Amino acid sequence: MCNSSTYRQTPQQIVMVPAHKGRGKRRGRRRGQRSVVVVVNNGQPAYAQPGYGQPGWGQPAYAQPGYGQPGWGQPAYAQPGYGQPGWEPDPFAPGGSTPNTPCGNSQPQQQKMNLMQMMMFWMLGFMLGKKGAESETAEDTVESSSVEKSDTTTECAEEGKGAWGDPHYHLTGEDGTEIKFDHKGKNDHTYNIFEGDGIQVGGKYVEAPDPKNPQVIGVANVSLGEDNLKFDKDGNASINGKKLEKGTTRTLGDGSKVEFDDNGQITITTPDGNSKIQLRAEDNGITVDPSGTFTNAGGIIGTAVSENRALSKNECEAFDVTNDPDRKIS
Repeated sequence: MCNSSTYRQTPQQIVMVPAHKGRGKRRGRRRGQRSVVVVVNNGQPAYAQPGYGQPGWGQPAYAQPGYGQPGWGQPAYAQPGYGQPGWEPDPFAPGGSTPNTPCGNSQPQQQKMNLMQMMMFWMLGFMLGKKGAESETAEDTVESSSVEKSDTTTECAEEGKGAWGDPHYHLTGEDGTEIKFDHKGKNDHTYNIFEGDGIQVGGKYVEAPDPKNPQVIGVANVSLGEDNLKFDKDGNASINGKKLEKGTTRTLGDGSKVEFDDNGQITITTPDGNSKIQLRAEDNGITVDPSGTFTNAGGIIGTAVSENRALSKNECEAFDVTNDPDRKIS
């Protein structure tokens, strides 16, 4: 066989003939030598085509992407990213089955079932957790409500102290602290002076007769259950709009007792008989003087006594109930 060959191109084929040294005529084929005819495309030598000489060259499949790469021919090869580092087949994509799988779609189905089970467990856990959180919230609400509704008691010691004048607050705290402060409010505004045992005492601030003084409590309006007691700085008293005469004692629907003595002082005794509130009409306005043990004490006096401290002007203003139609004193 010759050591080298010369190719001569025709429109349809390449004929391989022996090569000769030097110039001269070409001789015929030697014995045992063969000419090789190779098909070309558009006149180009076949060896110029991609993959010439590689295994499987000339097969129709060779033109498919990835021919010859590991795993070529598997359906998964058509998936994006095939052959890249970390690539894994998508079991739910077309051709997602992997080699060594007995049934082409058994593994994806199993994975789908596993995924559905995981989703079901997650949803069940979420629902149980949500219900548990709601239960905890409900329990917290019940506990909070119980705390808010629990009764507290406040001891208002000594008669002869309370709110009086223009107006001054002279009180004794539960721990024995002496408390003194003034409150200059707004004329014709109603303030929650004191409340306890379900009794509420509103005081209407009015201009003081003495221009040197800022204001006085001109009218006291006391709510006792379904009944209402009104008492002004001139010493006039009424219950539910009906005049109350001096020297009169009345027991109201909630069990409270109202006594209007000959000296013009009103004494309200709570239903349990443990506490009382005195109202006195004096030249410098009405005095409000609670004494005894009160449940859920509040208002300006109740807050100061229970917290053993004086209240600031802004704190007193927080007890302005003028905008409450049920508490406002006309």
